Amino acid sequence: MADNTAIRDEDVYCDIAKNEEEQNNIRNDLYTIDCAWMEMEYYGNSNPEYYDNFANDSGESALLKESDYVIFYLGKNCVDTLNGNRNRRWIYEAELSQLKEKLLNKRKKLQSILIDSQVSAGIAIAKMKMY
Repeated sequence: MADNTAIRDEDVYCDIAKNEEEQNNIRNDLYTIDCAWMEMEYYGNSNPEYYDNFANDSGESALLKESDYVIFYLGKNCVDTLNGNRNRRWIYEAELSQLKEKLLNKRKKLQSILIDSQVSAGIAIAKMKMY
């Protein structure tokens, strides 16, 4: 899974409104992840050999074990496997957990940036009033 959740310079805008919009996008993504979490199912009892073999062939054994056979089916959608040799129609619980953690960290960093921007703006306004 590509890491698209890191804070990059292009993610931090000089415009406070754009940073707030980015926070709203993160909030929506977190909501989507929480909804997916409620739909996850345990597949360790139903054909675990299929998932074991698939994970072994795709270099995803650690993800399967970390997820303890808990997955979220994507329906008609699919994602590439870690080694890129195949596609699968599910997301492992561990992947969702990692993505949620990255989004929470990104939100925290953006909140810090917003607070710093607002404090700086407040100080600038206060200084202007003094003159």
